[in-house]
Amino acid sequence: MAAPRTASITGGYVALAAALITFGMERLLVGKVAAVSVGMVGGANLLDLDYAEDHVAQVDFNVVGTDAGRYVELQGTAEGRAFSREDLDGLLDLAKIGLGQLFEAQAAAIATVQAVTSAPRILVATRSRHKLGELRDLLRPRRATLVALDDLGIAEEAEETGATFAANAALKARFYARLSGLSTLADDSGLEVDALGGSPGVRTRRYAGEDATDEQNNAKLLAALAALPPEERGARYRCVLALALPGRAGPRGGLPVVLARGTFSGRIAVAPRGANGFGYDPIFEPASEPPGGRDRRRVAARAQAGGVTPRPGGAPHGPDPRAFRVLTAPPGRPAWSRGASRAARRRMPTRRVDEEHHERVAALELPPGHVERPVPAPM
Repeated sequence: MAAPRTASITGGYVALAAALITFGMERLLVGKVAAVSVGMVGGANLLDLDYAEDHVAQVDFNVVGTDAGRYVELQGTAEGRAFSREDLDGLLDLAKIGLGQLFEAQAAAIATVQAVTSAPRILVATRSRHKLGELRDLLRPRRATLVALDDLGIAEEAEETGATFAANAALKARFYARLSGLSTLADDSGLEVDALGGSPGVRTRRYAGEDATDEQNNAKLLAALAALPPEERGARYRCVLALALPGRAGPRGGLPVVLARGTFSGRIAVAPRGANGFGYDPIFEPASEPPGGRDRRRVAARAQAGGVTPRPGGAPHGPDPRAFRVLTAPPGRPAWSRGASRAARRRMPTRRVDEEHHERVAALELPPGHVERPVPAPM
């Protein structure tokens, strides 16, 4: 019987869409698909045959199609008499009308699913589940869900061509906000050493070469500071978070960006210590510890950027609930809560960045010939 089969295909698409929306993966949907039955009964073309009509139809057709006007399956049977090409064209024209009605019904059902089951989402420009979990723990958004690039099926990579952490974070946030259509949170961070004029800086991960290992980076840094005593080995981790807001484009079409900065100060040790860290962890000592001390939280700089105050030794307090409101403040409004006191506003580690100024900074650091990727049309 045609009706249950075609209904299961049409409803199955809605169920699939609902599952993908729930898990923040609807970008994987590239169109709609539905199925309808048509047939010839008593010499007339009928749409969506019921059981009685299907039982006496001279010609019975099941049509599975997409909202792009293409066919997935055409299954027809001459049950009572043969049919002509003209008959076939008439049945397909009728099926097209029915599929259009089904696509409208699917869109309405999906909109209901989105309204009921989907919290507002913020894309985090990372493929690291560890970093995603870290930011969820730090920000703890109550009215939004943080999702990663792979959750949305985004394979493209942003080019970090900026000369500063802020520029790179903003470039990544804008790049992925335009691709996804979601507010996007990106970060850039690294190590700055006073004796090296702020290096490695934005080349922290590539200090000893493009494909350098952590051990090679550490060895190069220790060699550069080999003759210096502890008091001249000052360093800091610096992190910048950038939130791009795609629905709030400025007058020149640029996306507004909110920045938050965090710094975790310390020094470079004279030799590696510990076995559980990564990156520069083995040779970084918090300023609150004596030379040779080891008690550092790797997330401390990112925690400060997210509005979390580290305790002595690097372990952060719980997140300041104002930090997330600051990151999502609408353009043209202060980057602090209306209810915050004047003293609290002065302590906030975040600020809203003038869109035009930041667009100019980012534009100056784009490579020659760079062409910005267009925003994909919504489904």
